[in-house]
Amino acid sequence: MMAPKWNVADSVTGIRQWWLFLRIGLSIVVFAVLALLFQDRPLVLMGIAVMPLLAVMVLNFTIPFVLLVVFLFININISYFVATLLFVPLVFISFLITYRNLRVTDFANPLTNYIIIYTACVIPSFINMPMHVGPILILWNYIAWILLIYMMTAIIKDRWFLDVMSIPFLVLVTLNALQVIGLAILTQRRVFGFAGIMFVDYVALALTVIIPFIIRRTGIRRFMFIILGMILLFAEFFTQTRGIWLATMMTIGITTVFLFIRSRFFSLSRTRILTTSILTVIILGLSYLAVTTLNPQIANRAQQISETKSGVLSEEGLTNNSYVTRLLIWHTAYQAFSVHPLVGVGMYAFPFVSESYSTIAPILFDRYVKRLTPHVTYIAVLTETGVLGLIGFIALIIGMYRIAIRNFDHCANEEQKTYALSLFMAVVYISCSMTITDAWLWGQGIILWALVLSVTTNFPKIAHSIH
Repeated sequence: MMAPKWNVADSVTGIRQWWLFLRIGLSIVVFAVLALLFQDRPLVLMGIAVMPLLAVMVLNFTIPFVLLVVFLFININISYFVATLLFVPLVFISFLITYRNLRVTDFANPLTNYIIIYTACVIPSFINMPMHVGPILILWNYIAWILLIYMMTAIIKDRWFLDVMSIPFLVLVTLNALQVIGLAILTQRRVFGFAGIMFVDYVALALTVIIPFIIRRTGIRRFMFIILGMILLFAEFFTQTRGIWLATMMTIGITTVFLFIRSRFFSLSRTRILTTSILTVIILGLSYLAVTTLNPQIANRAQQISETKSGVLSEEGLTNNSYVTRLLIWHTAYQAFSVHPLVGVGMYAFPFVSESYSTIAPILFDRYVKRLTPHVTYIAVLTETGVLGLIGFIALIIGMYRIAIRNFDHCANEEQKTYALSLFMAVVYISCSMTITDAWLWGQGIILWALVLSVTTNFPKIAHSIH
């Protein structure tokens, strides 16, 4: 009887299997020893338990990227940072490990020149940066914004990452919207759900980007988008955030004008566009009446825009009107700007230096201004980086619009036009929302802005896979 032949491949496979078992065994022993050593320190044990998960995540870029989107809805703040912002380094490490054969040309992005202009315009503001660790740490927001844009630029080849980003985002927005609707009806209070205050921008952005799909889809798919749109619309009203209502209406108005001008490109008659616009206004009005019936507090919030008596400060320096409190912030921002009009007080520095420029009563400053940002993106940029920074920022916004409009030149079918219009509306909404809030400059807002820009600026690579 002949002895079996020795097979090199089988031996190598066997060695690999034994090496795998050995590593697993050693890992178990190591974790057991660490568990015994740190049994009285649960946070350390939690960190030890998370380590294998982190190892798996950095080896598969999709996992940390999806979690980055999920973390947008985790309303946790650690020092100067939100959870999703702290997650960017892990995404970056995973990117470096997963994509090791990239070329410089893979990072080419049409927004690059505008980013360079804006960065060059804000650098002089560092002259007035206070000797405080806060503004320096918060600069990570801008660095993370740039990192995400160029990471996504390098890896986007088709619509796959668009789906990976948009599906979990829409699912979580819908779940949060249902929670907001339920809690608002039950408690008759202003609620934002598990995502926190940023939900007001999430729901408005989601609502605007699905409008093109409501217009362009037919049959059951259109019905599903209409149902989703109504859920998001009701939730937006229930948040009682008047500025977001205004930004949404501005977005719809600008998009309507754009469609009217380019009606031939979209194969839409101008009569249909006007009819749809009127119908949209009617639906918004009926929806508003419906939600105010369920929660009368919404009508009270809306009426505060025109009521003057609710905006008066009491003798104790108290007010229940958010516009009055913002006027106090803007007054202080103006005082700061008047001292440093050209280069500002320093990028992200206003909350740390505002007391030095305040001329209002100390009790009002402590209650309504201290440690707060200017609340409006354009005012924040002007105050912190001066006229020079605002010029660079407006150039960036113009570049964002030019790219979003240019995307239509890459559309060869109706489906591609729908996606391009959706991205255009996202860009319009963000720029309109910047007149209401400065949340797009930091935290979850700047991460979401980076993701929208990543997809918008790389749409030509995505379009070929949209049929």
